[in-house]
Amino acid sequence: MSVRVWIGLAITVAWAGSSIARVREARRSGATQDYGHPVADSLLLLISALVLAGALALVTSFVGTHRGESRYLGYGVLLLMGAGLTWACNGILRRSRRLKSQAKTEAD
Repeated sequence: MSVRVWIGLAITVAWAGSSIARVREARRSGATQDYGHPVADSLLLLISALVLAGALALVTSFVGTHRGESRYLGYGVLLLMGAGLTWACNGILRRSRRLKSQAKTEAD
């Protein structure tokens, strides 16, 4: 493997490690809240991953036939799609949690 691949792998591992450390610290301090159920979280994560993987396959096939600046446009679309999916999934989880708390309040 080339040196560039090893450098990229090292950067990715360092980024993931620091992110995990930040999340653990935030959970200990109570700054991070859980908005959903573990099964719903996992299901939404799987659906989002499949949608993004399909979009990535489409973008790479498009970029393979068209060289030049089109790849930057494709990657920009993927970033926006990922942000949109994250926003939608968080909205779904928060709405389900709000509905559960309203039902509990009405039952009391």
